[in-house]
Amino acid sequence: MINRISFRRIRANRALTTALSVSALVLIAVVTFYPERASHAANHKRQQLSFEDRVEAQRAIEAVYWRRRVWHTDNPQPKPPLDEVLPDDTREMKWLEEHKHEYAGQWVALDGDRLIAASPIRAEISVPVKADGAKLPLITRIPAPDEPLPIGI
Repeated sequence: MINRISFRRIRANRALTTALSVSALVLIAVVTFYPERASHAANHKRQQLSFEDRVEAQRAIEAVYWRRRVWHTDNPQPKPPLDEVLPDDTREMKWLEEHKHEYAGQWVALDGDRLIAASPIRAEISVPVKADGAKLPLITRIPAPDEPLPIGI
C-alpha cells in the first residue's frame, strides 16, 4: 500500500514538473522569437492609463489592502480610516511626472510639490532635508530614460 501511494505521488510530481517545464519553454520561445510583440503589448498597456488613472488605481489597491487588514484586539484604539494612514501623495507623483526629464538619474526630496533638494548622490540630500524640517518628505531616485530596469534574479 505504501509503495503504491509513493509511486502515485512520484507520477503526479513528474506530470507537474513536465507541465511546468513545457510552459516555461513555450514562454521562452515566444519571447525569443516574437520580442516585438511582447514589448509592444507591454507598452500598449502602459500607454492606456493616464497619470491620474494610475494614481487612482494605486489608491484603490491600497484601500482594499487596508479593509482586509486585521486590526489586533490588543490595540485599544479603533482602526483609523485610510486617509489618516495613507497620505495623499498625488502632488508628489504629479511633480515627479512633470519633472522626470529635468532630474533624470538624480535623487530628489519633495515636500508636497516643493523640491527640497536634488543630487545624483543620495547622501548629499540628507543635510538639506534635515535643515528644511519637512515632516515626512518623499525621497526617491528618478531613473534615467536609457537606464535598464532593475530586475533581480
